[in-house]
Amino acid sequence: MKICLSCGKCCFYTEMELSNQDIKRIEDKNIYGLKRDDFCVKVEGFFKLRNVDNHCIFLNPDSNLCKIYSYRPTGCKFYPLIFDQEKNKCILDDDCPYKNLFYKHKPIFKKNCHNLRKWISNELIIKKV
Repeated sequence: MKICLSCGKCCFYTEMELSNQDIKRIEDKNIYGLKRDDFCVKVEGFFKLRNVDNHCIFLNPDSNLCKIYSYRPTGCKFYPLIFDQEKNKCILDDDCPYKNLFYKHKPIFKKNCHNLRKWISNELIIKKV
């Protein structure tokens, strides 16, 4: 089971990609009234979370907690599991100081890797939003 110690490190200088579904969910559910342009930027054809003061717009820097945790982006749900394109495989992100607390069991790692790859291929294909 995933355990996050709320260090917030993953939310600083984030490059988290957003799917069309992520964007719609955040627009529909957020209580802050933010629109797409407020919380995401388009980089090389992909939408990514916007950084404000070097951290994700949804990070509360005082508590290191996510303001939209219950409807956070899909990539954030998988984290610290990421897909390394150069190695063409799933890895645990070295930027997470507690990465060894996650995905300890190989079958869970494999299942989540499969789901991450599926999400990337089905949801992060460059599309117009």
